[in-house]
Amino acid sequence: LGLVMAVCLKSSKTGDMVTAVQSMIAALSEGGNTVRTVHCDPQLSLIIMRGKLPGIRTDAAGAGDNMNHVDIQIELLKEMMRSQNASLPWNLPDEWIPDLVKYVVARRNHLPTRLGGSNVAPIVKLTGRKPTPKTFDLKFGDYCEVYNPAVKSNDALANRTEPCIALHPDGNDSESWTFFNLKLRRSTWTKMVTSELVIEQVNKFAKLALGIARGIE
Repeated sequence: LGLVMAVCLKSSKTGDMVTAVQSMIAALSEGGNTVRTVHCDPQLSLIIMRGKLPGIRTDAAGAGDNMNHVDIQIELLKEMMRSQNASLPWNLPDEWIPDLVKYVVARRNHLPTRLGGSNVAPIVKLTGRKPTPKTFDLKFGDYCEVYNPAVKSNDALANRTEPCIALHPDGNDSESWTFFNLKLRRSTWTKMVTSELVIEQVNKFAKLALGIARGIE
């Protein structure tokens, strides 16, 4: 497929590793794929996954072995993250780094690949859904006014939209996104110009929350 998948781990414990791998296997299985082998680094918490994934062989690489196809994808994702971070008009909060990872992975999977003899994007191979103009309408960090369906149509005083920051697409059929505003998931939005006030508010959040991402290694 050439598909890239990423899961943010709570820790490097085996239980969390197994849960993460199982979630990726489940996503692949929904697309009609069968996973027979999981190749991994010679990390202890990964090696002892053997036997914890029924019907799937765990193949750990030897110390110093090169996994070039994996390393290339990791470097590409890091470069995409650095580029997106450099384009932001405000400081990237640490709390949003997992969302940035999800965003660049989604964008990477929309890039065509020649694997399997076809020049088709991996996500299209997996889901059968071709991208639409809406697929690329937003990018990470865009300021949007997001429609709030909870507002009653006859309530003239209630705000019908909420100011939000776009984080990442959810990958569903409606092509909805996750936004920063109590992590709202909405499929209707209006992209706005990022004002100085918005920049100031995001920078304040970065300082008050977990801090500012100083760099992406």
